[in-house]
Amino acid sequence: MADSSSAQAPAGVNSNVLTDETAVDPLSGNVVLHGIPVRVEPA
Repeated sequence: MADSSSAQAPAGVNSNVLTDETAVDPLSGNVVLHGIPVRVEPA
């Protein structure tokens, strides 16, 4: 029987919210999905 505990868990981080859908790799035409720039500052 399959474990469905992860399907019932609260959703995690959604990196799609942070990415730019217009950032496309010129050779493949695929959307760039890695290397999301971030800035970390003290609270």
